[in-house]
Amino acid sequence: MRDFLVRELFSETRTPRGLSRTEGTIVGLILFSTFLAIVQTEPTLSGELRDWIDRLLKFCSFLFIVEYAGRVYAAGALPQYAGWRGRLRFVTRLRMIIDLLAIGPVFLGVTDDSIIVRLARIARIVRYARIGSYATALDALATALSARKIELLLSFGLAFAVLLMSATLMYLVEGDIQPDKLGSVPRALWWAVSTLTTVGYGDVVPVTWPGKIIAGFTAIIAIGLVALPAGIFAAAFSDAFQAQRNLRRAARIAEHAQRNAPED
Repeated sequence: MRDFLVRELFSETRTPRGLSRTEGTIVGLILFSTFLAIVQTEPTLSGELRDWIDRLLKFCSFLFIVEYAGRVYAAGALPQYAGWRGRLRFVTRLRMIIDLLAIGPVFLGVTDDSIIVRLARIARIVRYARIGSYATALDALATALSARKIELLLSFGLAFAVLLMSATLMYLVEGDIQPDKLGSVPRALWWAVSTLTTVGYGDVVPVTWPGKIIAGFTAIIAIGLVALPAGIFAAAFSDAFQAQRNLRRAARIAEHAQRNAPED
């Protein structure tokens, strides 16, 4: 039984390191319970339907407890987690703490009606992103982003400088006219953020011609500033995907050469 749990719940013991059926089921349950928690916030639900959702959520919580207990039980079969100290080291890992926080209210006998508690379960999916090909893809993406960290820092630094300058100028020009909205630089920063991100809620607008000129220049500059980091991210994604394609192509070539190599 323990060997089965180890194979199903610990990807590092499998080759290839893909999702097992049990792990795939857990991911499905996490998404399903999150969906139910979101639906349950609708006030027009009938009492009968709400009761069914509560039952389903309690059943999902029970399955999460069983999965957590099975993982702790099976961890003892791994050399790095043998003994009580190994188990303690295992349960204090970040992903196990996340799991415990997600099912903690059930252990404590507290109703988990909080949408925040249920949405916290979705954080458990992050750990499955480190399995198999997902991990390889994430590593390639992290490498590509790291190679462009200087460009990213420069673009964000430039955006912050423009943000601060625009807020300061708007405060100087219209702070006395609209003290409740632009009466300080921190207050003017809200206007600058909404303008620089091209959201433009319209709750704060300039009323003087100098303020409108500042707003116009800020909006024009924002077009380029928003596109700059987006372009850097897009290039990083493209590099990561190209690196993955090159690795797969090299693996296929090596496998083909090995298969067709003459035997001694």
